[in-house]
Amino acid sequence: MVSMFQRLILGAIIFLAACIPIPQAASVELTPTPDVIATPTFSSDPFNDGLIARRNGDYARARAAFQRALDSNPAPDLATDARFRLAEADWLNRDYARAVPAFSAFLQQNPNSPRVNSIHYFLADAYLRLKDYPNALAEYQIFRAQTPTLVGDTDGAIADVLVLAGDSDAALKQYERALQDATLAPLTKFNILIRYADVHQGRGESALAAQKYDAALAFAPDAKNKADILLKAGEAYAAANQLENAFARWNSAIIQSPEQPSAYKALVDLVNRGATVDDFQRGLVDYHAAQYDVAIAAFERELKSDQARAGDAHYYLGSSYARKSAPAQAIAEFDFIIKNLSKDKRVADAYLGKIAAYAAQGRTDDAVTVAKKFAAAVAEDARADDALVRAGQILDRAQRYRDAAELYELAQTKYATRESAPEAMFAAGLDYYRLKEYKTAQARWQTLAQNFPKSNYYTRALYWAGKAAQARQLDADAKKFWTQASAFVNDVNATGMRSYYAWRARDALNGIPAVVSASVYDSARYVMDAATDRAEFEKWLGAWNKGAVVSSLDAAVKNDLRFKRGAELLSLDRTVEARYQFTALLAAKQDDALALYPLALYWQANNQYRVALDAAERIAQLAADARAPEPPRFLKMQLYPADYADLVIAETRANKIDPRLYLALIHHESKFNPWATADAGERGLGQIIPPTARGIAQSLQIKDFDPDSLFLPYVNVRFGVWYFAQAVKQYSDPIYALAAYNAGASRVEKWKRADADLALEEFEIASTALYVRVIYSDWKQYQELYR
Repeated sequence: MVSMFQRLILGAIIFLAACIPIPQAASVELTPTPDVIATPTFSSDPFNDGLIARRNGDYARARAAFQRALDSNPAPDLATDARFRLAEADWLNRDYARAVPAFSAFLQQNPNSPRVNSIHYFLADAYLRLKDYPNALAEYQIFRAQTPTLVGDTDGAIADVLVLAGDSDAALKQYERALQDATLAPLTKFNILIRYADVHQGRGESALAAQKYDAALAFAPDAKNKADILLKAGEAYAAANQLENAFARWNSAIIQSPEQPSAYKALVDLVNRGATVDDFQRGLVDYHAAQYDVAIAAFERELKSDQARAGDAHYYLGSSYARKSAPAQAIAEFDFIIKNLSKDKRVADAYLGKIAAYAAQGRTDDAVTVAKKFAAAVAEDARADDALVRAGQILDRAQRYRDAAELYELAQTKYATRESAPEAMFAAGLDYYRLKEYKTAQARWQTLAQNFPKSNYYTRALYWAGKAAQARQLDADAKKFWTQASAFVNDVNATGMRSYYAWRARDALNGIPAVVSASVYDSARYVMDAATDRAEFEKWLGAWNKGAVVSSLDAAVKNDLRFKRGAELLSLDRTVEARYQFTALLAAKQDDALALYPLALYWQANNQYRVALDAAERIAQLAADARAPEPPRFLKMQLYPADYADLVIAETRANKIDPRLYLALIHHESKFNPWATADAGERGLGQIIPPTARGIAQSLQIKDFDPDSLFLPYVNVRFGVWYFAQAVKQYSDPIYALAAYNAGASRVEKWKRADADLALEEFEIASTALYVRVIYSDWKQYQELYR
């Protein structure tokens, strides 16, 4: 989290993470390609066009629109707003040299404007980026004197500027002043303390730096950040020649978070300084860092000196050997646990590890034998049934479908009351289907549906029973099964697999149109807030809640510090920080549907789409818990919103795909948060990774592409739709197209079969299969709502 802010906000600062102004993505000039529809001209309301372009991150277009509004002889109030938005567009577009005089002129012309305080903030930031530190400090001081809720945050920003200006003495005092603000959010306090410590460290005041790092630990937002700070604290103490304290911090990192990269660095520091390190803990850190040879050596030393953790040590030895592709040695370690430590907690892990190791060697029969021995030797173990199912999957990969079916049936019979029972029965049916024994397959799936109606496999079994009946040319039976499954498409509890197979059954009954109708590009159908829909929702909400239903925020919410801070941050275009405040407020109101409703409206109106969606999902969950009637259309549209519909419609029309399918993809990928990121470097609405984006930019003939522009919705949607459209053109079937977007076309080429349903069941990456099921289900919801 900290590193994200450092990258996006004040990357030029040597010691600092930033005072967290809005993360600003680089602007990018999109050079149109011949097959892309030209940018439309402005409407009769260019000011509104500018607001839409601003929301979409197209700041150059926003500026042009606001200029058009000014040139059209508007009313005085609109002219004032247009001048402000014009200057703001320059600031957002990183044209600070133009923004400064524009904001300054606005202040001279409108000294009593309610936007004055925000403009001082914008000027401060613009001067900072222009490296005009005296003026930046002056503007921040004015802003600090007037801000109602961001005093401590602003003190931190002032300190950052003082560092850049070379006045670290004043900066340290200012950081201390920032920390006196009792209303600081924990994450803000954490960031300020880190910057405070970094300045001390940069001045060679390592002992003082270590104290501030220690203070930051109490506010670390997650295990990664805590491990990072323990590492830095240790380094600071070491630089101050306080090795005992340094070793304590580094040991805390490796004990508390052995899986974190900083724990490995802490281990290296300990070893390099000759500290005594527990061999088991050392091995565990090396294991998580993929340093398997040294991990093995550490675990072997542990076993020679101490048998107290023998089970864990042998297990991690076996796992280390397995990960370095030495299955024979792995099996030996797992065998040791099974034969010599039969009461150890790692026995089940050892059996499962041995099964996987045999599978890695291609010794399928040995893997099956071990699974059967596990189920016989420790039949009551919570994972004995899982061992049989895993062995069945190994047989499936070897295409030994009959043997697999028999093993699944053993698992289901032996463990009929466990959660794996419907999974095993379904898998047995699928193997009989592969063997073209359709009658037997159908019988297994019928039994599953009868015995496990609450299972996630219920609609899955019914859908496949219909496919088996169809293969037997029993069309009436197939229709019966699919009708039964499709009844769950609108069940509020039909999530995940249940929902997907319900929709697949509906499609099997009705068919999927081969051609996208031109009407799906009509923007009128994507209006989310019709008055009649809202009235129906408010009546429904009031029916299962005590109290009046109101759509406006009450005084208690407006005076809540989290709301006030969030609203002010929004006014400064610091949307990421605003979302943190609003998320905290949502958590506080999570059991009050009547309070969540006006908040959701506020967030939706202010482009905080992710939080608005979270609020809608919480209202839906509260309704389900209260056994309320089916949610009305208004709530469903908040659950499946058409945010950024203007962008999606334009790009999907150009690429001839269903806009509702791409809305469903965004819904899953980012929940409509344009600043969303993920561990593999994914960015923005469509979660595109920079290497893929560079290839897209080259195909679209876009010059000087900056990966940070993926945070701009208009860039991300254009890139994402184009990339997804290539998969749609290549595969036609949405199942394969979605899989290609998630896992890559090269994998899909290996996975595809004549029967896409069967291919999906066999995807080698389970997360990709889930990805397809979720987005396909969401797509069908979008089709229902936006017809």
